[in-house]
Parts: sequence; structure tokens; C-alpha cells
Amino acid sequence: MDTAATLVQVLGSSEASVEVYGTVADVSALAKLAAAAKNRAQVIQIAVKLRTANRSIEKLLELVREVESGKKLPVSKGEPMSSRQFQNVVDSLDYLTRMIDYLCEMMRRAGLTNNSLTANGVRTLHSYSEPLKDLFDWLDTLAKPEKIEAIFDRAKRERKRGELFDLARTE
Repeated sequence: MDTAATLVQVLGSSEASVEVYGTVADVSALAKLAAAAKNRAQVIQIAVKLRTANRSIEKLLELVREVESGKKLPVSKGEPMSSRQFQNVVDSLDYLTRMIDYLCEMMRRAGLTNNSLTANGVRTLHSYSEPLKDLFDWLDTLAKPEKIEAIFDRAKRERKRGELFDLARTE
């Protein structure tokens, strides 16, 4: 079984669903706290929530790394994941990536990137943005195979017409 199919099956499992939706919940709770950061007690709560959210995201990314390396395989060969379930996972990852970008910018504006309690947590949260975006892009592409086919079909037609150009000239 290839990596993409294995990843889809693992993400369809209840264990992965808990990871994805738990991470979304942690980041959403963090957003609520960050929006109201007014005093030191709230900053301490934000620091704790940052740690929790970062840990959740790390567990999710670790699950993906284990699948990619072949260490993690689907637990059961039960029902395949429905396209709706798969789209829910993709939508959750999209929400997660957008929320992380929003949170990092909101916390920067609130001065939490200069606060000794929260600066490292915000930096860590921001560092997870790109891997999650890559994962989202990959899964979103898998969810829409007709787009991939259209790209390759167009490339074949262009090649037949001789519409080729030197890749060295691209930036």
C-alpha cells in the first residue's frame, strides 16, 4: 500500500480523528483566550494553552511522520473512509492552518511575542504552520483527483503541440 493510501486510512481511524479534532479544539480555545489578553493572569493561561496546543499539533504531525516512514499502519482493514469523512479531515486541517496564522498575527499584535512566558510558544506554534499547510495541500490534492488528471492532460496536449520551454529560464 502506498503512503498516501495508508495516510488516508490512518487519518480515517478514530485515533487520528481524536488527534485532529482535539488539536482544532485546543487551537480554538487558545484563540478565545488570546483575544482577551489583558492582564498577567490571562497571559499565564495563554502560555499554558499554547503548550497544550503545541503538544497536540506535535502529536498529529508525529502520527503523519510515522505513517510516512512506515512505522504506523492502519489498525484495521474495516470500512474504507468515506469521501465525506476525508473531506471533513481536509477541512479541519484547512481551518487549523488558517487559525494558526491568525493566532500568530493576533499574538504578535498583542505583544505576546515579546513576553517571556509566551514568546517561545508562539514561535513554536508558528513553526508548525508550514508542515500543516503541506499536509493540507497534499490531502486536498488527494481529495480532488480530477484536478490532477486535468493538469497532466493539459501537459500532454501542450507537449504534443510542441509548446515546450526551457525550465532553466524559469525563476
